[in-house]
Amino acid sequence: MSSGEPFGWSLMRFYIIVEILIRFPYLEYGGLLGDTYNKNVREISNA
Repeated sequence: MSSGEPFGWSLMRFYIIVEILIRFPYLEYGGLLGDTYNKNVREISNA
């Protein structure tokens, strides 16, 4: 941890990465939720 970061920032960042790794497969293959997510991503990409 670099001295410039507030205490716990590295830990928070680690938890965010874990959340993404856990949730992303469910978003991708989660049926209706996955379809909504993918549609939103396509709309953002095409904007």
